[in-house]
Amino acid sequence: MMRLRAALIAPESPERWSELALRHGYYDHSHLNRQAKAILGASPSTMLKPPASQMAQGFQNLARETALSTKILVAQRGPSRTKAPKYASLA
Repeated sequence: MMRLRAALIAPESPERWSELALRHGYYDHSHLNRQAKAILGASPSTMLKPPASQMAQGFQNLARETALSTKILVAQRGPSRTKAPKYASLA
């Protein structure tokens, strides 16, 4: 249980799971995966994924920041004198 905990809190850098498993006393990635599923009910990568709501919040923040940046850019440039082209399709 202690080595599983250590392995799950260790991924601070983009390290491969197989290297992480060996460093924490597992035979291989599958061994780490099996123990995590047996104890926690999910694989390590699933356990470490941010919840969907957190991901959605991140995208909302990005959209908000992009919209704000666009407004600032437009304000700095002044009003446009030409109309933007109308596109029938983006495909």
